[in-house]
Amino acid sequence: MKGALGFFLNIVNTLKGIPTQKKKIIAKACIETVGLYGTEIMTNQEKCEKIIENIEIIQRKFIRSLLKANQNVANEIIMLELGMTSVRSLMDLRLLKFRQRMLQEKDTLNEAIHIENKTRNLPWEKRCKEIMSKYNIEDYKETNNSSEWLKASVKKIKETNIERQKEILKNKITAELYLAITKDRNTEMLPIYLTHNSNMTLGTGLIFQMRSGSNFTKHCKYLRHQSTDQKCPYCQHWAENEKHVIEDCNEYKTERHEMENELKKYANEETKNFSLSHIVLWNEEFEKTLRENHNKQEIIKIDREIKNFITKIYYKRRKLTRAGQ
Repeated sequence: MKGALGFFLNIVNTLKGIPTQKKKIIAKACIETVGLYGTEIMTNQEKCEKIIENIEIIQRKFIRSLLKANQNVANEIIMLELGMTSVRSLMDLRLLKFRQRMLQEKDTLNEAIHIENKTRNLPWEKRCKEIMSKYNIEDYKETNNSSEWLKASVKKIKETNIERQKEILKNKITAELYLAITKDRNTEMLPIYLTHNSNMTLGTGLIFQMRSGSNFTKHCKYLRHQSTDQKCPYCQHWAENEKHVIEDCNEYKTERHEMENELKKYANEETKNFSLSHIVLWNEEFEKTLRENHNKQEIIKIDREIKNFITKIYYKRRKLTRAGQ
């Protein structure tokens, strides 16, 4: 099963013309319906952990390939960027949904099995209680609205999943920028740069690298102990970080000027005060403002200009590096 699932997702990832959002939906469906099939009735914790471990390997490989992320990028950043729920949380969701279905089926074998589990506090019921305790979910009562209880439980699990991922990232110095620009982002929606101009794969990948703290800048390499200094090799500024490359370095003045001229065509009172860093890195406030004040075609054009800009910088820097400058 593991091999078949991984093989299928690899094929999905290589297909051209399929938007990231749809690939994400396909992956979620495959993991939930194939990878986690039957896990809602399991009681052996060791087997559950083994399944989680195996499916997580497949999931992480798929999402890394989806964003062209290298091994330096934290798994949590990729999960948050794509708005994906961890395998462990998906398994917990399946179990609670199955338990809820058993509770609703009156005068059936399922109800009898559930009563037996609950009365004797068997391992399966213990597992259910552990999950509810982990997410601080109150047990379902007859007086509860079934669908509302389940909806609230799903929301609680997803919110907890996001909080835990962010807590892990707080201890990673390379994730500071990502946490700052996505502070309150709605992870149910893909960032704009992952939604449009999907044919511009290099530009999309470069934006993600800039956002995720794993990119070509000296500052990034310095933080990862891949460079002894973080000084800009072109203007000798003390730190060649993302902001310096996007806003300040004279080496990219022409490319910057070209993008600014193009973006002026779509600027309005709501968007003109954002810095270039906020624009290029798709700061959540800029993205929210763009969604509220621009139509789809304008957003696509803005996204294209940003990707063109970051791609030009990448090629120019690579050329300078090869020339030994």
